[in-house]
Amino acid sequence: MRSELARAESELSRAIGIGGPRRFHADEAELRAGTRAPSRDVIIARAVEARPELRASQARVAEAKAGVHLARSAALPWFSWVQVNYYAGPTSTPASFGFGVALDLPVLSWNRGEIRAARARVRQREAEERAAAVNIVGELEEAFARLEAADTRVVEIEQVLLPRVEEAGRQAAAALAAGALDPLAANEIEARRIAARRQHLAALFERRSAMLTLEAAVGAPLDG
Repeated sequence: MRSELARAESELSRAIGIGGPRRFHADEAELRAGTRAPSRDVIIARAVEARPELRASQARVAEAKAGVHLARSAALPWFSWVQVNYYAGPTSTPASFGFGVALDLPVLSWNRGEIRAARARVRQREAEERAAAVNIVGELEEAFARLEAADTRVVEIEQVLLPRVEEAGRQAAAALAAGALDPLAANEIEARRIAARRQHLAALFERRSAMLTLEAAVGAPLDG
């Protein structure tokens, strides 16, 4: 056990970098942090708000739709000022100058090609947005399934395994004190109790890791 602890502490020391002497222990409160995840609908809604690639795809869709509007505007008739007549001379009168309004009609080019290209860009951007959403939902479902499995394992250990081994340990201690149990058998029961507690810590660690993975898939913390 001491050799295993020393090996684990050496790996942790290398992971956190150079520093002074440290002591490591399992922080059960930290392992239990965030044990209850929100519902799937809440998680998906948070991911829609937090994931930058989804917001970027939405912005590209809006930009493509603006391009369609500009292309259609270029094909519409429009008014312009034109000078109708002008004359400057000794016999000029106020009626010698005149201005009018012209209506420009794009008779030879209604800009249909550019409009079709802009609409095609909109469809492409919308397809990219849907693909990004599908990928994000897939990541969320996978992370949520891992969290549910880890939570089920923790509940099973806490409600079934730990009570049984603790009760067996109490009975073994009482029998050993009364001289009715072989010390080797008592040691085996104690070893099983320690193994069960280690399984519990490992299950808590897996659930915490699954929660962090889910937060990474959401793109934001799930606290609160």
